[in-house]
Amino acid sequence: MDDKEGVGTVNAKAAYDCVDNGWYWFGYKYENNLPFFIEFDVNAGQTVRFVIAWYAHTDYSGSNYYGNGLCADLNLDIYKGWGWYGMPNSYDSAWEIVQFTAPSIGTYRAMVSATDRGAGDPWTYPYGEYIYAAWYCW
Repeated sequence: MDDKEGVGTVNAKAAYDCVDNGWYWFGYKYENNLPFFIEFDVNAGQTVRFVIAWYAHTDYSGSNYYGNGLCADLNLDIYKGWGWYGMPNSYDSAWEIVQFTAPSIGTYRAMVSATDRGAGDPWTYPYGEYIYAAWYCW
């Protein structure tokens, strides 16, 4: 995993497993719908990769139609009980990735929240965002 270049090539079998096993979620959320949670089950010792991605609206300020940054910057945290697992490394991108090894069997919760973009407003787009999530355990 690399916070600047992504995660490499697509693993077709893993992508198929995500769809076939229902290890994905998608929806349309507004800032006031955040944070929200996605629950998933994991066996002890499994490595988990959880990814979220969202539509990359840019702010289109002035005549710069190439954009000056994302209008929403989301954050991804994984929890089980009082435990916190994984820390996303991406910054100012339209995706977050957390990878960890599960210490115990059970239901884990992914929390998707908005990140403060430095001006006190993490969401500068007046509408909702399409958000997608997928996870894979091996």
